[in-house]
Amino acid sequence: MHFSTLAESLAAAKNPLYRIHDELQSGGQHVVDLVRGNVNEHGIIFPPEILDEILRESAEDARTYRPDSFGQPAARGAIAAYYKSQLRMDQIVLTPGTSVSYWYCFKLLCEPGDEVLTPQPSYPLFDYIAQLCGIRLGTYRLREDRNWNVDLENLENRITTKTRAIVVISPHNPTGMVMSDMELQSLAEIAARHHLPVISDEVFNEFVFQPEPLPRVLSTTAPLVFTLNGFSKMFALPGMKVGWIGVTGEEQLVRKSLSALELISDTFLPVNEVAQFAVPRILERGSEFLAAYRNWVHRCRDTAISALSGCRFVPPQGGFYVTLSTTRDEEALASELLKERHILVHPGYFYDIPPEHLVMTFIHNPAELETAFKQIAQIAAPDW
Repeated sequence: MHFSTLAESLAAAKNPLYRIHDELQSGGQHVVDLVRGNVNEHGIIFPPEILDEILRESAEDARTYRPDSFGQPAARGAIAAYYKSQLRMDQIVLTPGTSVSYWYCFKLLCEPGDEVLTPQPSYPLFDYIAQLCGIRLGTYRLREDRNWNVDLENLENRITTKTRAIVVISPHNPTGMVMSDMELQSLAEIAARHHLPVISDEVFNEFVFQPEPLPRVLSTTAPLVFTLNGFSKMFALPGMKVGWIGVTGEEQLVRKSLSALELISDTFLPVNEVAQFAVPRILERGSEFLAAYRNWVHRCRDTAISALSGCRFVPPQGGFYVTLSTTRDEEALASELLKERHILVHPGYFYDIPPEHLVMTFIHNPAELETAFKQIAQIAAPDW
């Protein structure tokens, strides 16, 4: 039977690290997973009694099916209010999560064979979305020696005649870097010089470990910005499948983008109607939960930093992950941690990080987290 070239290329063999992981689990061994960063697995769950009530009320609102290509106005209005006048409701398109938001943006902006620039270190999900869209990914460098800040000169030098957009992730996964207002404005000036839109991924925007508000690309002079966010990380509700794209910039470009996005969204109408009507209620009634959730993430981050004493790393400014530098072979070290300590971390090459590095999440039960990170520090701390 014939399969497409895409289907054949996606059928990759399982990585050796995960073969070890599967063997341990099949043998009944407990593995401390410091990769997935799923807060639900560690007791961080949107209050069930509140969510049940919200869903009952929202199901009643959704009883008569009246879809809107952009998403229900009540949901978009509530999201606009969340951004405190930085976004209008008529600039917002609802999606079933950030991954689909990327797919929308790539299909909107690119022809097959075109290129989108993404930060390096990167995230493996981009590779698959790009393949599905028939486009290529270029990269621009984040400088570890500058706290993982964007190398703006390198970014501009990597722009080619095939480049159609620049992806910005802040807070960044997996380095935890957060771009400053000044850096974002400099990037916006590059985008304007080359007539390029910016796709700004802000899914970790509620988890920033600094007192000032998160700087946003949509507040710069970039000609066209697609701001991506959703409820998966923000309210620990990945199963709700609620995300959005906010489109800002020069009015003519915004109108053209929204016209095309309306057609793309209308073709599928993929966002569950009950979930859409739940959006305003979750934003209104979830604030207390979000505050407690945010504090828990901060404690996990502080625990990890303390336990990794002696290791070389840039303390994350936001997000759920930390990246360690080591003098040992990263793949051998990750395998050793898994085989001998039953701790799963990723080698840096999974994220296109030059060797030698380990990537791990600090989203975990705090008591087990401290023990696991101290074990990592015992064998991963470099001998400088």
